Amino acid sequence: MSELLLKIVNVGHNYGKVQVLENLNLTIQHHGIVGIYGKSGAGKSTLFGIIGGLLKPKSGKVFIEERDVYSSMNTTLSVRRRLGFVFQLFNLIPELTVYKNIEIALKLREGRSDPQQIRQLLREMHIEDLEGRYPSELSVGEQQRVAIARAVVGSPKLVLADEPTGSVDEHNKQGILELFKKVKARGITLLITSHDLSTLEICDRVLELREGKLWEVQQ
Repeated sequence: MSELLLKIVNVGHNYGKVQVLENLNLTIQHHGIVGIYGKSGAGKSTLFGIIGGLLKPKSGKVFIEERDVYSSMNTTLSVRRRLGFVFQLFNLIPELTVYKNIEIALKLREGRSDPQQIRQLLREMHIEDLEGRYPSELSVGEQQRVAIARAVVGSPKLVLADEPTGSVDEHNKQGILELFKKVKARGITLLITSHDLSTLEICDRVLELREGKLWEVQQ
């Protein structure tokens, strides 16, 4: 059996009187692709932030490789640096070229640069001819490919992708899903959130976020 990668225990979160997550539990093993489906406003982005060390839950605990993510600020920052993030709106640094956007993520993750690794990744993502361009010079689909490259450089154990196809057309959506299959082949575990079940067809396991809890979806 694969080793446990992520464990969420009785997590709850609210915004004022609005309870978004309630006694939510989840375990994920190493390797594979896990999808979380939910309608807009279901709390997917909130859960994404909590898992990624970006948002401390009001109650419950989150463990990544048995480390309590919110046990201390140092632990939170350490775990966050070891994860990969893909956001719906890309969040690329506009002042940096494609190459530098990826390099800065590697330096944060491993404390060093590795031009050979970066350029190999650029080739895998089919963006090798874009390394000197800036985000404003890229199409939406190209920006998301750069965001995926940035997320997986240095081979983090877990990549979190929040609505990764929400801003692209159908053609680019299929291209991005094929890239995620390549990421899985690297031995990286992916957790993808989406309001579109067709986006999650590549997943090995799908759960629905509903009424603050996760429910297994039959595939």
